[in-house]
Amino acid sequence: FVQEDYMACMDIVDGEVVPAFSKLLEDLRSGVTIPESHHIYKALKRLNQEIRSPWILGDTFSIADIHALPVIARVHFVLQEYAEGLDEWEEFANLTDWLYRSRFRESFEATRVDEDVLRAIYDDLLLPIEVDNTPQYHYTEGMEAQLDQILKQLEWQSESIQILNARLNDLEKMALFSSGDAPETQDLSTSPTVDSGLSPPPPPPLPARSSI
Repeated sequence: FVQEDYMACMDIVDGEVVPAFSKLLEDLRSGVTIPESHHIYKALKRLNQEIRSPWILGDTFSIADIHALPVIARVHFVLQEYAEGLDEWEEFANLTDWLYRSRFRESFEATRVDEDVLRAIYDDLLLPIEVDNTPQYHYTEGMEAQLDQILKQLEWQSESIQILNARLNDLEKMALFSSGDAPETQDLSTSPTVDSGLSPPPPPPLPARSSI
C-alpha cells in the first residue's frame, strides 16, 4: 500500500474519530441527545469515504485496518447501545461492511472484549444513579479483573503494530536494495529479525457480572 494513503486514514482515526468519540461519551454521560450532526457521525463519514473495499486500503488487510479496528469497534458498540447506531444508515455502508468482515478474522476474535463486559463498563460510565441529586457510579463486582483483561489485549495490539511496522521497514529496505538505490554499505543480512508470532495472551477468566 501507499504510505501516504495509510497516514491519511490514520489522521482521520486519530485526529477526528478519537476526539469525537470522547465528546460522544461526554455528551451521553450528560444526558444529551445525540443528533445526526454530532462530531462522531461527521468523523465516521470521512472514514467511510476512505475505505476501499474489502479493506481500508484495498484488497489486502493491512496495518491501517489493525490501527483503526479497535477504535471503530468500540465506537460502533457505544453507538448501537446508547445512541442511534450505524447499521441502518446507508451513509456508513462501507464502514459497517468493513467492520462486519473484520469480525470474522481470527485476530479479532482473539482480542475482542466480550460485549457483556463492555456493557457493564459503559453502563457504569454513562448511566449513573442519582443520590441527593448527585451522580453515583455503581461499579460491578470484578471490574478490576475486567479492565485488566482489556489492558492486556490493548498491550498485545500495540506490540503487534510495532512488529508490523518493523516488517514494513524491512520490506522498504529490501525494495531499495533490489532497485539499486540502497547505499553500498547497506548489509541486509545483519538486519535484526522480528519475531513473527502474533498470538495474544490468553484472557483471564472473567467473574460473572453482578446485578446492578
